[in-house]
Amino acid sequence: IRTFTYNALLHLRPKGSRVRPYLAGGPAFQLIHLLDAEPSQSRFLKFAARDAALFLTAYNFGSKPALEGGGVFQAGLTYGGGVHWHVTPRLFLRADFRETMTRRPDLWKTLPEKLKRETDSETLRLEYAPLERTGVLRHQVVTMGIGVAF
Repeated sequence: IRTFTYNALLHLRPKGSRVRPYLAGGPAFQLIHLLDAEPSQSRFLKFAARDAALFLTAYNFGSKPALEGGGVFQAGLTYGGGVHWHVTPRLFLRADFRETMTRRPDLWKTLPEKLKRETDSETLRLEYAPLERTGVLRHQVVTMGIGVAF
């Protein structure tokens, strides 16, 4: 899972406080793909703005089914919170928890069609349980870091 998020922070204590807890939230974009699949680079996009090219490449990669070398590109919502603690006036610690919610990706949507094309119904019979294709995918991240303020 590759995720791009942009979060707004709401600090619960005023600037200058030694300990500043905060809440975070904002939009997210996820690109979910299998290990061997990688987005290809377009000749046209190398001349475009770098960030715009990144989103367009991910969107094009996400339109191809995952079992055929593509992935799933989707929007979501990120929320969480954390704490910013000044140990000294120049050294601080920061720890936070973020969770990204998106719809559950359907990585297997081309599996029945591929099996019909690649197998003979007289020699192979395959039965599988129905896949859960609805619901919410939750991706959680916990981070900690040390910073130096100038």
